[in-house]
Amino acid sequence: MRVSMKSNIFVCSILLWNAAEAKPPAPPEIKSSRPAPPEINISARVKQHRAGIHGDLVAGEEDARKLMLHWNHVPGASRFELCHMCVVLNGERVGGGDYGKVLDIDPTETCGGKPCGVIPKAPRGLNSIHIRARMTSADGTSDRWSSWSEPRNFDVQEPSRKVEHTSSEL
Repeated sequence: MRVSMKSNIFVCSILLWNAAEAKPPAPPEIKSSRPAPPEINISARVKQHRAGIHGDLVAGEEDARKLMLHWNHVPGASRFELCHMCVVLNGERVGGGDYGKVLDIDPTETCGGKPCGVIPKAPRGLNSIHIRARMTSADGTSDRWSSWSEPRNFDVQEPSRKVEHTSSEL
């Protein structure tokens, strides 16, 4: 029996169509041994970068801004780290110190009762921030870091009391 070229094409088309419509099996659920990261609020505050007791603009840094962030309270957190303009994939920072800057934040630093941190000299434009928490056991004998959070992206421009997170990728 001789199969025509049209029949082969037809059968292949149906097989490809069925394969495209088929849903792949769900991946097995992976349990992370790391604590969940804090979540940065979706709104931040932008201030002019000022210094000194009188809050004078810093010469040569008139376009720099301070980005003020808040996040949820994390019981057992002994430190926080904010990663400004870092590359993070699947909760892990990639590229080491070549990309972005990490700021160490004491958990006792609060603004209005919420944990907070300031990114000094934030450039104008899209700024991406990740956060993680260092969790210390109740007896103080061990600690471990959470994974890095998903990014919060803020378009820093003029000073504002409320700048919303944008889902734009960098």
